[in-house]
Amino acid sequence: GAALIRRQVIDTQSSYPRGAYNFDGNATNDPSGAIASGNAIASWLLGFPSIGQLNENLTWNGYRFWEPNVWFQDDWRVNRKLTLNLGLRYDVFTPLTEVHNQISNFDPSTDKIIVAGVNGVSDTAGVKTDWSDIAPRFGFAYQPGQSWVVRGGFGIAYVPEFTGSNGLLKNAPFTDGYSFVQNQIFPTYTLAQGFPPPMPESITNPTTGLIAVAENFQSTRVMQYNLTVQKEFSGNVVSAAYVAALTRHGVIGPNIDQPLPAPGNTNVLRPYYSVFPNISTISLQESTNSANYHSMQLVFE
Repeated sequence: GAALIRRQVIDTQSSYPRGAYNFDGNATNDPSGAIASGNAIASWLLGFPSIGQLNENLTWNGYRFWEPNVWFQDDWRVNRKLTLNLGLRYDVFTPLTEVHNQISNFDPSTDKIIVAGVNGVSDTAGVKTDWSDIAPRFGFAYQPGQSWVVRGGFGIAYVPEFTGSNGLLKNAPFTDGYSFVQNQIFPTYTLAQGFPPPMPESITNPTTGLIAVAENFQSTRVMQYNLTVQKEFSGNVVSAAYVAALTRHGVIGPNIDQPLPAPGNTNVLRPYYSVFPNISTISLQESTNSANYHSMQLVFE
């Protein structure tokens, strides 16, 4: 068999499209210097937020991606004691694109933000297609005696390209980011000021953290296998099974702009401070995580 799936997703979600404020008691502390003498609600009534941030996506993103696959499967009864289940599947999950190329990515090899369809960048914003998703399947059922059955199986399955919020490539210049931290002694920001009108962020000097996807991102692979022995006696069945699942190329998104462990100004110690001095987070979505599951399962029926 074969199948071809065309996915279309429209996403308009923003983190803080109308802005968000935090309040503490610093703006209403006793002028004499008494610690914790202020009140967050009092600061709110006076209109002095401690922190404010605005994160807005300026576009309605129409994402598109393809999922073609072909497969073969057959059950072969070798004889009255042995049956084999054989299969082979091949999947392709293309990286997402956007109908108007309104996505961008961070390229660690050049330390730059690259925009889909601009200056030779692919419409996937540099993310390559993973062509390695080959999924064999094998199973068997063997009856060595009238009251005994042995079963086993092995199979590989793939999870599509990561398309959660951290994989949608919403970065400058298609986002607007603004934030402030209030002066604790002489507050200058007020609620009456509001936030400035939305403006596209600069791709050379963004102010909102970046969410990137690695160029060689691969589909998550899960290898499942089991071996079961069943024994029937007096109308009852007892089963003992070993069941396992190994996950490879799982998604992980570390902040690659974490400051290095050394004395001094924290921001200056960030690896990309000289390139993007106004941000502190570059979450690079990679397919390098692993997980192992092993179990013994005992059943009485």
